[in-house]
Amino acid sequence: MALGLASLRISSGRARVAATTLLVLASGCSGLVVVTGDEATDSAELTVPGKVRVNGVTVDVEGNYLPRVVQCENPGAPFEAMKAQAVAARTYLAYRAAGRSLPSIVDGESEQVYTCPANLNGRFVSADAARAVKETAGQVVTVNGRLTAGFFVAGATRVDVSCRRLADPTGTEHFVTYNYGKMGSAVSPSSIGARTNLDNHGCLSQNMANCLADSTTQDYKSLLRYFYGSDVQIATVFAATLSAWTVEQQATKDIADAACFSMVFGRPVPLHACVQSGAGGQWYQCGASGDFTLATQTLGGTLGGPDGACREQFPR
Repeated sequence: MALGLASLRISSGRARVAATTLLVLASGCSGLVVVTGDEATDSAELTVPGKVRVNGVTVDVEGNYLPRVVQCENPGAPFEAMKAQAVAARTYLAYRAAGRSLPSIVDGESEQVYTCPANLNGRFVSADAARAVKETAGQVVTVNGRLTAGFFVAGATRVDVSCRRLADPTGTEHFVTYNYGKMGSAVSPSSIGARTNLDNHGCLSQNMANCLADSTTQDYKSLLRYFYGSDVQIATVFAATLSAWTVEQQATKDIADAACFSMVFGRPVPLHACVQSGAGGQWYQCGASGDFTLATQTLGGTLGGPDGACREQFPR
């Protein structure tokens, strides 16, 4: 299967991120991307290569390649964000491999970076990077048993526990998708790839994932759903996929956590959360309709709105 590929290299702060732009995503990938189990749509099995050829040398994917890629792509990240990075990198490699048992991949800007100053040109991997790969061994992002492309970019920088958007020095925020709480046709593909391809299930922001991992209790699977959609599964090769009921329950929780999109903070906020506007400092509460309504200060000093007290507060 031939793929038309073009790539972009970005660095921002501690995050050095490969953003691979898949301009032509072939839609006919039968025999490649289906996991066995309740949600399988085909008899084929999902495959992740055990070996990969990089810089003219064949190396082990789980023990060598991925730990070094994670170390280059997001060194020093919070551990859950590092695990999300490991799954995204493995997903991209599996997608790029297109079922080949020994694919070749470029070390550098046209693919994923394998040697860089952060890993002493391939001679160093932190304990966290190695553990992030080990604890997610064989895991990739799928939807309905189909492998996704695993796009990720730096995105805009974020600040404090609100993860409020700051600057976008790499100019990549427009590729990022906020698909938390979305399923099926509601999930937005990323403009980094062909929007019409089913494998384009959005794009992760490394800076946002790092901030969320620092400031919330979201684990790596939740972080991945935040960008790729609440109907994705973090599937392990040869393991049965989640039941439809489990996916539905998972998505129900995500929907409550992504009820309104705040233009002030540039991200989803939970149902009944209150955000402070940029002009005048007025507070607004997220309602079930997905809209914000004016919040007020009660006599008891509690901030709330038509739906009661604020679940969370995000000051400007």
